[in-house]
Amino acid sequence: LVFRQFVSYGEGDTVDVHTSFTIKVRRCTAFLKYDVVLTVLMAIDIMFCGFFVARAYELYFPVWMKTFEMIGVLLFIVQWLLEILGTYTPVIYSTSSTTLCSIFSICSVFYCVANNFYLGLGFLRSMSLLAHMQRLSYLDDIFTDIGKELVLLSAGVIGYIFLFAGVVYIVESLGDIPGISYEPAEWSVFNAFYFLIVTLSTVGYGDFFATTFIGRMMMIVAICVGIIVFGAKTGELVDIIRRNNSGFGKFVNPDYSKYVFLTGDLNYEIVSLAAKQILHPDRVAKTGRPARIIAMVPSDKKYQELRGAFAEKDLLQFFVGNPLEPDSLLRMQIENADCVYVLSPEADEDVEAMDLRQLFT
Repeated sequence: LVFRQFVSYGEGDTVDVHTSFTIKVRRCTAFLKYDVVLTVLMAIDIMFCGFFVARAYELYFPVWMKTFEMIGVLLFIVQWLLEILGTYTPVIYSTSSTTLCSIFSICSVFYCVANNFYLGLGFLRSMSLLAHMQRLSYLDDIFTDIGKELVLLSAGVIGYIFLFAGVVYIVESLGDIPGISYEPAEWSVFNAFYFLIVTLSTVGYGDFFATTFIGRMMMIVAICVGIIVFGAKTGELVDIIRRNNSGFGKFVNPDYSKYVFLTGDLNYEIVSLAAKQILHPDRVAKTGRPARIIAMVPSDKKYQELRGAFAEKDLLQFFVGNPLEPDSLLRMQIENADCVYVLSPEADEDVEAMDLRQLFT
């Protein structure tokens, strides 16, 4: 299915051309990247994680839960087949951590349903949930860049803790390997989750601890990984806060109101003059609501200077960027601005100021 042929384009140049079948399948599976489909898959992932918790607390599993679980399994099998047929690297896709977690969780469902066993591996779907969440495009419309990173960061930390909590709960509930004695503790999914939080945060109350050999080995892995992940995520969080306070975020218009974009070599006088004209009471009375002013300044120093000089934090927002760079303009959503003004400090002179007032009115 993934047969390749090479077509020569000059001396030493080749282009990897895939068969028409693979390309057709890839086009047909494009709908798997739609936000609606990803949201549905995320809902099923959450359902699997919820069923895992339900199995842990209730040995009797109702028929309707088994039915929903089997429907979810069938959907995941169809998704897996479509994606593996449409990928150019099926081996890499099949051996990825997310795919392997999905396969194990699907196999555990068949085993649990067939044998009425209460311990499943539905918690592994948390990895698939994170992968689907990272592919959502509407997060860019809802959150700023910094807000989106915070959401994904928080979801990632919770997902990994839930993953390890599920593993610890499974191995502690099944007991130790034959020949090794231990004293079982009262383990539950909540206690396992609580235990991981306390342990990885280095608090370590000691009220819960792994007693089995396998559980302790898993905790060694969890602690080593947790130190790296928590350290990396803490650094990312500090960087996100720093960028947010430095004006490198993305403008989000929460109520879809009109806004004016200012750029150029801005200073306090020119921004103040523009704000007085744009936010003039007569203009607000005519339009019914004040327009936001988005000002782009070239440096962090200018950003801190102007941001601290104005009290209208909601109606007058400052960002750092270069109007000649497309990425900076995209962060400001310049295509949705009602008007754009490129201003110069020379406008604070009398003649220039009069012309500017005429321009804004």
